[in-house]
Amino acid sequence: MPSGTGKDVANGGNSVEEKNRVALVAVSSSLSYSFCSVSMVMSNKLLAFTYKSDMAFLVVVGQCLVATILVEAVRRMGYASYDPFNFSTARRWLPVSICFSAMLFTSFKALEVMNVPMVTVFKNLTNIVIVTGDWWFFQQAASWLVMFSMAVMVFGALFASYNDLDFNPWGYFWMVANCCTTAGYVLYMKHATKSIKLPRFGMVFYNNLLTTCLLTPAAFMMGDFTIFWTTPQLRTVTYMTALLFSGVVGVLLNFASLWCVGATSATTYAVVGSVNVIPTALLGYQLFDSAISTQMGEFMLVSMIGGFMYSFAKLQEKRSLERTRPPVMPLPSPTSALESHMSKAEKLLLEPTTKADQTADHNA
Repeated sequence: MPSGTGKDVANGGNSVEEKNRVALVAVSSSLSYSFCSVSMVMSNKLLAFTYKSDMAFLVVVGQCLVATILVEAVRRMGYASYDPFNFSTARRWLPVSICFSAMLFTSFKALEVMNVPMVTVFKNLTNIVIVTGDWWFFQQAASWLVMFSMAVMVFGALFASYNDLDFNPWGYFWMVANCCTTAGYVLYMKHATKSIKLPRFGMVFYNNLLTTCLLTPAAFMMGDFTIFWTTPQLRTVTYMTALLFSGVVGVLLNFASLWCVGATSATTYAVVGSVNVIPTALLGYQLFDSAISTQMGEFMLVSMIGGFMYSFAKLQEKRSLERTRPPVMPLPSPTSALESHMSKAEKLLLEPTTKADQTADHNA
């Protein structure tokens, strides 16, 4: 009897320790994803607003070059898995990368003239274009709750822009362009991944490599390199560190996304992605002295609530779909625990998610 009691106590202690460990990993992964997501927006705003250099092409090229080198180094160290560069794969993936390039460029241009809170609010409107595209191209109907949440988002965003104290027509032009190009990227990638099988970090590698190749000639033609060499404040340690950080955090965001989904669930990942708009908007308001009236703030809050409702509605749709699917018994695989987590996460991240496939703010 004493022996059995001792074993029970030991097992109970191990169970508590295991629960604490799982909880710690879940919290750490969620915080890491949130930190990287917010940092990506803040670093881009720093580069676009603080250094008024008007060389968006070169900045995006620099970020993508850093990301390409880093993700390839990670692959060679064994922390990411995808096949080495293949010209045929690159040629087939090129249309996706063109959309990706346009998404990054328009996002940076919008941040040059719009404040972070308004950019954050308008990012939600990308979901409306995606839902419309899903209905038009993939015959995916939206539920009434999705439609209602989108109406709330549009209502809040329109009245927030009407009360925008820093209204700039070019800013809204680039923001609308970013919503369209982001939606185009997400929708085309859904089509492309049916015929081109690439792991998540393979997509990151080809997107950033091809974007570097596509936008470097544009940077030369638009005089971005000349601006860089003739502007002393751009050739400083501070600026180069900010540029390097933005490229590194873009790759880290992909790792954090995989870690968050693998350690928690797609639901938690979606909720964290929705909640991220709050610290992003608040930090953008504080760090960059955004002019926000009371009415503008109220309507921005309405639009954010619509974003939360949209996330909830899409999760409900996903759960309903999963209940109607027949159960599939997975085959045993001799993978490590880490590889198992990454595989699970990649599968979940490649499914339609609740916030524009979580691709709007980072190099995915």
